[in-house]
Amino acid sequence: MTKFYLNLYEAETLIPKLEKAILRLKDLNRAINLIESIEFETNNEYLQVLNELKINKSYHKLNFLLYKEIEELFKMGAIIKDLNEGIVDFYSIFNSREILLCWKCGEKDIKFWHEVNSGFGGRKPIALLRNKID
Repeated sequence: MTKFYLNLYEAETLIPKLEKAILRLKDLNRAINLIESIEFETNNEYLQVLNELKINKSYHKLNFLLYKEIEELFKMGAIIKDLNEGIVDFYSIFNSREILLCWKCGEKDIKFWHEVNSGFGGRKPIALLRNKID
């Protein structure tokens, strides 16, 4: 799969879908963390193995669902940078250079962008791009 780029409009059309997906992903992540915290101990080796199998099966199924959804979002151009914070980046091109449009769950539209080599802390207002376009 080759990298592709979204313009601001294309990225913003994904926001409603992303908001729902982030909530599902957070639920899956919480369930995975809960399963990781389960400790089952018994003197019955058979029951111990049986319960470990069930727990591991659930753990791997939830991880599969989590990464399947992350991959589907990635194929649409959305890169989950921080699931807990709901931070998503989108590759874009501005003045012949690669940038990342940056959105955080809860924002109604994309308000920020940053250079590829800087992270969330390097976010700059989208207005800076619009001013340069005008």
